[in-house]
Amino acid sequence: SGVSRFGEKAEGKWEYSKEEAVPLDQFQAEDRGLTYLLSDHKEVPGFECLHSVQVFDGLKLSKTQFPFLGVRTRPQIYIHYRSEVPDDFKRLLQESAADITSSPHGTTC
Repeated sequence: SGVSRFGEKAEGKWEYSKEEAVPLDQFQAEDRGLTYLLSDHKEVPGFECLHSVQVFDGLKLSKTQFPFLGVRTRPQIYIHYRSEVPDDFKRLLQESAADITSSPHGTTC
């Protein structure tokens, strides 16, 4: 997957988990050691939403506006970071968010 390839290119600088079906209240557990989280939930306890990614949600037709056929999107993937991070790290996250939010396929939460 894309996450697996990213982990290979990062040469051990990142650790990630592709564990599925984790209850929302267990993400903030210290033994998980999560700093970032990709989720389909807008709100996750212990994390702040940094960015959302728009996904395809169907086609829309317009009889009065050109172009007559358009793409409908909705937020589906949310990027979160742990709330209890040091201020230095929060500043770095906010600077990184500027790069992320410049994407045409997403918005801030």
